[in-house]
Amino acid sequence: MSWIIAFAGAVLLAVSAQASLQEMTEMKLVAKDWCHASTFDSSKPVNSEKMCCYGKVQERPMAYPRGSHKCCQFASYSNEDYICCSGEVVKRVKDPLLPDTPKNKYKCCGLTPLNSIRFMCCRGTVQERQSYIRDGATHDWCHASTFDTSQPTNFEKMCCYGKVNVRPMEFERKTHKCCQFQAYSNQDWICCAGEVVPRVKDPMLPDTPNGQYKCCGLTPFNSIRFMCCRGSVNERRSYILFGKDGDQKKDSCCGQVSFHMDEQFCRRGKLIDY
Repeated sequence: MSWIIAFAGAVLLAVSAQASLQEMTEMKLVAKDWCHASTFDSSKPVNSEKMCCYGKVQERPMAYPRGSHKCCQFASYSNEDYICCSGEVVKRVKDPLLPDTPKNKYKCCGLTPLNSIRFMCCRGTVQERQSYIRDGATHDWCHASTFDTSQPTNFEKMCCYGKVNVRPMEFERKTHKCCQFQAYSNQDWICCAGEVVPRVKDPMLPDTPNGQYKCCGLTPFNSIRFMCCRGSVNERRSYILFGKDGDQKKDSCCGQVSFHMDEQFCRRGKLIDY
């Protein structure tokens, strides 16, 4: 008798499993969309107004064409009148001066939408371009300012640590450098301790390259012939002994005085001869 009951139970389980499988199969056939661990039948009128945004079922903005429906993180929106900025849906107001600007030309500056033809984002601040022509190479930004480098007047400007400066146009453009907030040419000048000072050519070595001139505080010097010892410019012993071909590695400082390691050594700030 017990075996009959057991057999009957097994048959019921099998029938139930088959029915569940059939029900799941039918559900798969009917359900058109899945969203994370949920499914919804997008063929039904009610569910056709839904969409999946990063695992969350959202209502479609049916007031707008279906092709404009987008996701902004977990929120749904239409890119007809809105834009997704930093994960938030914000209203995209048409630029009154350029009302025909395509939607894809609107960008974000933080949470603020902007028309990228007319504006640009400079470190979180919206700035108006000085020219609406944008070819990817004619505009530059300087901290919170913009300038159009294709214009003759702005072509003579450069950005130095967030400040727009006039280029020293009497010198070659490739020599233009920044010294803190000031523009200068390294052809005749040098930046020492944040200040622009004239670099006077060494009369003994007039052909010394610009790169060999260094600073000792606010004093520029020719590093082939001189060295800086605690704020004091000293002539190298290697240069005195062997000229510009001397071994500079053997030059050293003892306090504010230079010496040659083949001649002397420094002990407690005093030079001692060998």
